Amino acid sequence: MLGLASIFSAILLASAIPFTSVGVLEPELTALLQEYLTPLDPATIDALTDLHIVTDHSDLLFSGTDVVVSGFSNIVVTLFEPPIPLISKAVRLDTVIDVLSIHTDNYELTGTFNGADSLNSGKADLTLNEFGVNIFFRADSYSVEPLSLCIEQGSLTVELTVTSIISELEGADDINADIDANGPALLELVDKLLEENSDLLEEVLNNALCSAGRM
Repeated sequence: MLGLASIFSAILLASAIPFTSVGVLEPELTALLQEYLTPLDPATIDALTDLHIVTDHSDLLFSGTDVVVSGFSNIVVTLFEPPIPLISKAVRLDTVIDVLSIHTDNYELTGTFNGADSLNSGKADLTLNEFGVNIFFRADSYSVEPLSLCIEQGSLTVELTVTSIISELEGADDINADIDANGPALLELVDKLLEENSDLLEEVLNNALCSAGRM
């Protein structure tokens, strides 16, 4: 999760910019994010363990080690709504990554698929096309000089979107075809994973962005 948290921390860093008007700052935010994220791309997640995948025809557990995520430095900001002093503490930042790639040399998928037992392992590649990360939270405090953006506890939510997912799980052709056909629906699983770790994500973000957390 640290690699993922670092990515979201960098995205939220762009929100600490004075309010002007919606639709003006997106190019500048895009440049800032790409400059910040490039040295971090690719990022490695040490382990994903027992990610539960449930659909109307499958009940599977996915695990993987040394999961490499790449392509996120090509992020583009499509909408920025900063907090408005004395009016609103709400912050919204919509972003999109044209192609996000995920790779592991060691995955395991166990459970049932189409009513039959399933056990697959090996290498895995996932390609997410037009992957959107939309972030919403309330600013507990906000200043430009010194630069500080503190997140109100319990206020952060993330909305994910994707146009399509291309799956290449070694030895799992039927499951690959199913993911290719129904990939966007699987984002609900990622949303759940983020929701279950929201306290940790908020803590990491505040340590990175809030002046009190950096002291």
